[in-house]
Amino acid sequence: MRRDFDLIRTILLGVEEDGAKAFSRAEEPTLYYQAMLLHEAGYVRAVTDDQGITVFRLTRSGHDFLDSVRDDSIWNSTKDRVRKVSGSASLEVVKAVAESITKAMLGLS
Repeated sequence: MRRDFDLIRTILLGVEEDGAKAFSRAEEPTLYYQAMLLHEAGYVRAVTDDQGITVFRLTRSGHDFLDSVRDDSIWNSTKDRVRKVSGSASLEVVKAVAESITKAMLGLS
């Protein structure tokens, strides 16, 4: 299964807005996988078992990543830029690209 940055962003936004979210391994395998990636990256605090994952909250790193990609225009520009260069990237690279776009918009680069 591939990493899906749109779903990753959606999960982070949902947890930030509504609190804990549970994802069933059997019923929602794609969401489960993306939530596991976030957990492994240290972007969320979660509990896992054989049935699924429950994400309780964002970590500081999760908040930082989400803040860098929250704005829809920055998010779309980030995805376009990553797609043009490599087609895929790590969470850290996506965050760095989003931050560089934000800095340019603020006249800080």
